[in-house]
Amino acid sequence: MIRGRLRELPLYHGFQAGKSTIQAVSYLVDAVISNFNLKMVTGVTLYDLSKAFDCVNHDTLLAKLKFYGINGAALSLIITYSENREQIVSINNKLSGKCNVPSGVPQGLVVRPLLYVIMVNDIDVNVPCSTVCFADDTRLCLMLVQM
Repeated sequence: MIRGRLRELPLYHGFQAGKSTIQAVSYLVDAVISNFNLKMVTGVTLYDLSKAFDCVNHDTLLAKLKFYGINGAALSLIITYSENREQIVSINNKLSGKCNVPSGVPQGLVVRPLLYVIMVNDIDVNVPCSTVCFADDTRLCLMLVQM
């Protein structure tokens, strides 16, 4: 249901059948070579989001789910898994107090990767350059001035 409402991400290579790291790297190398042949300088910025799934903002995720038309029982289920989560830390057999968990997608959810894809589904719309993504790694490729 959710996947059918997402726009196609041809340059997103993660959590999708038939999309591999090899294809992601190949696209990037082809872009650099093509730009070189056009006498263009290519700048590449590489992002590897540490604990990317833990950085998912609940309010933003819920807004995006609603934007894609997810509502009713499906939305309620995701809200149940996302909101009012707490954690306790144990160090040397000593427990901390309960702490609210304001962001992140809980581990063990089958839809966890899909929820992350929803978060980055529009990254290329907001960045004025070519974008290649694999899971939580993002490469921004910007063509610069002629050599």
